[in-house]
Amino acid sequence: MYYMWCINYIRVGYRMLSRDYRLKLTEICCKIKLKRHVTLDEMIWKQKLCDANKHASGIAERIIGY
Repeated sequence: MYYMWCINYIRVGYRMLSRDYRLKLTEICCKIKLKRHVTLDEMIWKQKLCDANKHASGIAERIIGY
């Protein structure tokens, strides 16, 4: 049972982010929330990361609010 849960957990994209990725994502999301300048490269990186990882999309949703 536990093994199946782990397989599903990883398959859905709930892998933990590295500290550097988490900090970079938090910085970009805070810039968006505060309506500061965000480069196109940062926006693309954030979107690709959030599409691929549920943990990242949760962080972004909590900070930005949408």
